[in-house]
Amino acid sequence: MYNELYTKKELIDLMRQLKDGNKEEEIKTIYEAYFIFAMMWSYGASLTEDKIQFSGMVRSVSRVKFPEGGQCFDYFYDPMQM
Repeated sequence: MYNELYTKKELIDLMRQLKDGNKEEEIKTIYEAYFIFAMMWSYGASLTEDKIQFSGMVRSVSRVKFPEGGQCFDYFYDPMQM
């Protein structure tokens, strides 16, 4: 996902616009979303019984908003939908 951020034309254009527009918070949010996605799958995927609690913890500590319903594992982050 991170590699696509700098290889897909539309994502390259998005990052360029954010940098040119001095929107550093939006760029930080994109990086945080990728970190959260990597963390939830690296740690959370190995859980069996505690996935619901882990999902709730991820939702509570993340600045990235998840849709209502389901677990955090049901979603992925698309920077084009910011």
